[in-house]
This record gives sequence, C-alpha cells and structure tokens, in this order.
Amino acid sequence: MKIVEPWQRQLHAIHNSDQRHKDAPGMTWNEIAGRLGVAPSTLYGWLSGRHEPSPLACNAIAGLLETITS
Repeated sequence: MKIVEPWQRQLHAIHNSDQRHKDAPGMTWNEIAGRLGVAPSTLYGWLSGRHEPSPLACNAIAGLLETITS
C-alpha cells in the first residue's frame, strides 16, 4: 500500500492546473523541481515513493509550500 504524505498531496495541488496559488498557478513539475533546487527525476522519485527527501530537501519543500500557501 502506498502511503501519501501531506507534502506530496500539496505538491500535487500546486501542479494541478485547476488549483490557483498567488505565487505559483499551475506550476509544472520542472518548475517545482527548479524551485526546490533538485532535478525533475529526483522530484518524481519522491512523489512516487521510490525515495524520501533528505532533511535539507524537506526544509526546501516546507519553504516552498509556506511561500505558496500563505
């Protein structure tokens, strides 16, 4: 069974073109990866559950989500 973390749902919401965020309306996965400072393949690995983000990457994800959702 695949466990979906809250940050994974939030990144999917940022990517979803139906969601509108003031700083990131419908960002592409490449744009999200760029904002996080990682390769798109790294982001895909996190989202698929193949890999877990490092503590440093978790901080970057939290910062991006805070910027976009606040």
